[in-house]
Amino acid sequence: MVRPRAAGGRSRGRDSLSCHEPPLWDLLADDPESQELVQQGARSLGAVGKLIAAGDHEGAARQFVEEVVFGPGAWENELPPEIKKVLVENAPTFLDELQDPDQLGADLERSPAWRSPCGSRKALRAHRSSHV
Repeated sequence: MVRPRAAGGRSRGRDSLSCHEPPLWDLLADDPESQELVQQGARSLGAVGKLIAAGDHEGAARQFVEEVVFGPGAWENELPPEIKKVLVENAPTFLDELQDPDQLGADLERSPAWRSPCGSRKALRAHRSSHV
């Protein structure tokens, strides 16, 4: 998986691009049906960032897993210790990403990768709708 901004103008040799949904949240800014979901996600990510900044990396990782990624109980019941360790150790890097003002978006106009039918806003919204 490649972050959309990293893939930016590099369409050569790539027929498709799989994106993790948070970096494309800004595509939902004008979608009234998605506002509650986007706002809750933003609140959760903000709270995770505050925990990381305060030095509570495990608490931040737990909250991220339970509010952003999987759901309640996932930290205790679904993640093996090795995965928990990676999430906790990567918390400072995630804080850096959270502080990036462009981290929830991609420049769709600049990137040739987004000009294909599968990269259109319409296709992205249809895909989101089928998975929410």
